This record gives sequence, structure tokens and C-alpha cells, in this order.
Amino acid sequence: MSELQKVCDALSAIDGDIMRMAQALQAKAQSYSHAAAFTAAAARSAEGEATVALLNIAAALNFAASRCRAAAQFLVDAAGEGQSFVQRTVGGGGNASNLNSNADSMESGTPPAISPGEQVLRDNGLELVPLHLADYSENPIIDGYHKGGANRSDYRWAVETWESVIWPKVAAGATRDDFARQDEACGAPAFRCTANVYDLFLGNDRIVFSRLPDGTLSVMTGRHRIEIARELGITNLPAEIR
Repeated sequence: MSELQKVCDALSAIDGDIMRMAQALQAKAQSYSHAAAFTAAAARSAEGEATVALLNIAAALNFAASRCRAAAQFLVDAAGEGQSFVQRTVGGGGNASNLNSNADSMESGTPPAISPGEQVLRDNGLELVPLHLADYSENPIIDGYHKGGANRSDYRWAVETWESVIWPKVAAGATRDDFARQDEACGAPAFRCTANVYDLFLGNDRIVFSRLPDGTLSVMTGRHRIEIARELGITNLPAEIR
């Protein structure tokens, strides 16, 4: 048996496990979504601090659901790449049929519901981008963190707020208007407005990449936000890829 055939057999052998993990993640995402909907409904009948606490729980559950769906899709994509490789190598025969049957069974299931957060990304032509793909080595940060009068702590606050507040609440169904009303109610200054953070990641001030031939992403706008996010251990941010 050739080394190439061994690789194809190995891919076929693990494909079932990959698809089962993906299905388990999709089921978990559905459970989280149902729990989030139940919690959000309870929040509507609660009062005071209980309402805020329940909404935060619903946001966290929706965020967990979106992460499970993303992981499931990653596994499905990986299985698909393996399927394509085996088909190109051994054709329609051999163990490639195992890959085909597993992929078909996954695709024939009920498609997972799209969370509000995922829908916002789609509607705005954005996607969650792994930051390890971002490259700005040819255009490094040399001007500090002073754009528009902001400083480094302002950038850090914005990125932390995106990760811990804005994105979980968007995943729970919050809109920019919701954040704007919150800012107005508490009299938030310009560099502490949650609606402005929404714009920095989902609006007109979004991060923009240009895809290079080697698959890496050249940063067109957003270097400072990406740099801060990496320092904070954040691995993905929404961006437009051109």
C-alpha cells in the first residue's frame, strides 16, 4: 500500500468522528439558543437588576451558541477538504464513499438557526476573521494611538468592550439603537460610547482586509484594534475582506 493510500485511509477513518463532533456541537448550539430564548423571555417579566442579569445571561448563552456553530462549521469544512482530497486521489471508489455518506448525512439534517449576531455579520458583509492571518508587517504601527484624539487606553477599552459587551449583546439581538439609547441615558463621553464601539467593528469604521495570494490578509484599516486584541488574547474579530 502506497503512502498516499495510507493517508486516504486515515482521512476516511477519522471522518466519521469529525462529523459526529460537528453534529454534537450543532446540537449543543441549539440547546444554548433555546436556553437563551427562555432566559430572555424571563427577563421581560422581571424587574430591576434581575432584568439586567437575565439579559446578560441570555447574551452569554447566545454567544456560546454562535461559537459552537462556528466550531461545527470548521469541522464540516475540514471533512469536506478531506473528502475532496480522497476523491481526487482514489476517485469515487474505495474509502471515499465513507466520506461522501457522512457529509451527505450532515447536509441532509435541519440547518442550524442563524443567531442574530451571525445575521448582522452577513447583512453587513462581514465575517469573524482569525487574527493570526492578519499581516501589517509592511505597514507597522509607527504613529502611536492618537487617531481622532484617542489614546491607547481608549483603544483598549473599545476592544475589551466589543468582546465582553457589544458582541454578546448583538448575538442576543441588541441593535446599534439599543447601545445609543444606553449611552444617552448614562451620559457617556465620546470615547466611552458603546454605539461608537459598535461602529468600530460592525459599522462604517469596520476593520478591512485585503486577501493576499498566499492566503494571509493584509490589513487595510484596523491595525491598532488588532494589535490590542492580540495583546488581550482575542483570536477573532469581525472584518470585511476585499
